[in-house]
Amino acid sequence: MEDETPVAIFPDYSSVIEEFEKMIQWKSVGSKKVPEPVPGLDEEFDQANARVERIKEKLETYIEKVRKELKCRNINYTTNSKRFRYEIEVPEDMVKKVSDEYINTSNVKGKKRYQSDDLRELINELEEAEEKFKDALIPFLRSMFLKFYENKEVFTRAV
Repeated sequence: MEDETPVAIFPDYSSVIEEFEKMIQWKSVGSKKVPEPVPGLDEEFDQANARVERIKEKLETYIEKVRKELKCRNINYTTNSKRFRYEIEVPEDMVKKVSDEYINTSNVKGKKRYQSDDLRELINELEEAEEKFKDALIPFLRSMFLKFYENKEVFTRAV
C-alpha cells in the first residue's frame, strides 16, 4: 500500500499572513473597520494620520465653542447631508441665539442647520489632510505587494 500523505492544494501562507497582521491595525471609521499601517511603520503615513486627527479635534473644539456660545448642549454636527459634509444642527427653540456669523444651510423638522466661514475652513483643511492621508497609503500598499513578491517562491511552489 502506497503512502497516502495528503497533498496541499495551496502553499502554507501562515508566515506571510502573520507578517501582514503585524503591519496592520484595524481602525473604526463609523460602523466599519478599516486596515491601516501600525504606528511607526511608515513615518509619512503617521504624520498624515496625525494631521487628520488634529483637525478632527479642532472640529470637536469648534462645536464645543458653539455649544457654550449658545448655552445649549443639544447642538451637534450632522454629517448626513448630500450638500455639506458638516452642518451645525441647532434646535429650533435656540435659533434666536444664532448670530449672523452662521449661515442657514438646511432645515429638518424641529432643527435648523448652519455653517460658518470658520467651519468651512476646517472642513477644507480636513479634506486636504484626508487626501494626503490617502496618498500616504500608496507607499504602504506598495510595500505590501513587495512582500508578496519577495515570497513568490512560497506562492509558486504549490503550482
